[in-house]
Amino acid sequence: MSFKTYSLTISKDKTRKGKYSLLEKLYNENIIVANNYLNLKKEYKKTNPWNKDIKKQFYHDSRKMFPSVYSKMIQQTMKKIDSSTSSYKKLQKTTYINCPIVLDGQTVNLQKTNGRFMWFLRLPKLKINIPLIGFNSSKKISKAKSIKHIEITKNNSGVFYVHVVCEVESKSIKDNKNIVGIDINVSNISCSNGERYNLKPYIHKKLEYRKHKNKNDIMNWSKDYVHKLTTNIANSFEKNNVGHIVLEDLTNIRKSCSKKNGTSKGKHLNYLINNCFPFRMFQTFLSYKCIERGINVNFVNPKNTSKICNYCKSIDTTRNKQNHLFCNNCQKSFNADFNAGKNIRDFLVDEWENSENSVGTSKTLNNSQKEDSTFRCE
Repeated sequence: MSFKTYSLTISKDKTRKGKYSLLEKLYNENIIVANNYLNLKKEYKKTNPWNKDIKKQFYHDSRKMFPSVYSKMIQQTMKKIDSSTSSYKKLQKTTYINCPIVLDGQTVNLQKTNGRFMWFLRLPKLKINIPLIGFNSSKKISKAKSIKHIEITKNNSGVFYVHVVCEVESKSIKDNKNIVGIDINVSNISCSNGERYNLKPYIHKKLEYRKHKNKNDIMNWSKDYVHKLTTNIANSFEKNNVGHIVLEDLTNIRKSCSKKNGTSKGKHLNYLINNCFPFRMFQTFLSYKCIERGINVNFVNPKNTSKICNYCKSIDTTRNKQNHLFCNNCQKSFNADFNAGKNIRDFLVDEWENSENSVGTSKTLNNSQKEDSTFRCE
């Protein structure tokens, strides 16, 4: 089993004013609770150790102050703030939290109907039913095995979204050894099976944003682009019966182009790597989409993947151009990106051969992976 999130919209025009105002009041009270808890935690941690008694007292005080707020809403809000401000440094940097309303099946439920709206959000404590818009998402929710929890968020335009986290059946993991290595850079995504996806239009758009800043538009466009790109790649792998994909573990990629660490690669290239392409978002989206299609996801150490000659395994190579690799040992020339993709693939094969375990020391994701909950700190 795996978990997937589907989004529905609450329309202000199609919801009665009384119901909509009650939801807005609940959302605003939840934000007040979240920021009160954040400020309490910041003030108290300056001089005293944090303990459970303070959390209990805050919970009871919040229940008395906001009786319309669900008890589990307060608990989930406190839990989210604790997880997002786990270190003292993160806690001091966070000045405001726009926390979603998190509800489970015991406090809220979705009602399915055969009328104009397929689903209604039912809040028993407020005694209201709110119609939800989103035909495609509604059909997918109907096919889900169960609903785990629901999150209600509000964007800068004042529109409410209901994110429904569902448990869905995923395809069984494939046992075949058809492996594809994937090399990611700021120009393209190259696969060891010969597929390539051009990123230049995306990078051009991000560079234009640098001149004419419009944060909300570029964030939405960027997420939509990465979703479509990863869907195309995952569908292609499923069509070609790929059993395993191999990605580089890019956890410390920002440190490879930092003035502070003495690894600067120039102002322009630093900006491209640090701000243009969302490597983590791409890998997260591609991973869960491949897992849904029964494809294993593996991660390997990226060290020397772009330097080693895939033909003779020599590291004595030169790159006169960014996309051209010449091996001084075997005197052969390669496309640098496809060569890196093949090296990434072979790294996993070498780990399998040199280890008693099936996947060696590489990191492997499976169906237990869950999507990150919607949460935003400013």
